[in-house]
Amino acid sequence: MVRRGRNDAAGGGSVFLDSFRIAERLREKDPRGFALLSTVPIPYRFHDSEYDIRIDRPLIGLDERGRLFDVRFSAHLMDAFHMESAVMVDYYRAFRMFMAATRNPADTIAFRLKAGEMVVFDNRRVLHGREAFNPATGHRLLRGFYIDRGEVDSKIRTLTRALVTPGA
Repeated sequence: MVRRGRNDAAGGGSVFLDSFRIAERLREKDPRGFALLSTVPIPYRFHDSEYDIRIDRPLIGLDERGRLFDVRFSAHLMDAFHMESAVMVDYYRAFRMFMAATRNPADTIAFRLKAGEMVVFDNRRVLHGREAFNPATGHRLLRGFYIDRGEVDSKIRTLTRALVTPGA
């Protein structure tokens, strides 16, 4: 039997927030903390029977001009930090500041998805999670689907080319 997406349990609203807004606020309030989170790489790990992903990157990614490019804030993918102890205290202070900002209800939007609904967002900008739910009151099944930014960029370029030069 194939289960379709369901959301009939009490609670379980989807929660979203703009991590770039939080990062820019940190840049204004604490330039040193922002510099640490955007330059000191931390380890991210994920593995299961099909994947063994390992990457060390700063929590805040900047492009060559210093503009925000992405934010990697995922407690379940972060591995143990290893950095110089002289940096660790200041890093954790900045990290806690960033994390606390993600808990501000004024910066979040929450809503309940109905069965069959979907939401599309940039996973490297929009942080997402869910509110607590009671599994004793019903089922909640959510399916995630991820595509790489490079695939999206490629499709935009090829579709743009097709619009500019039809038949090419």
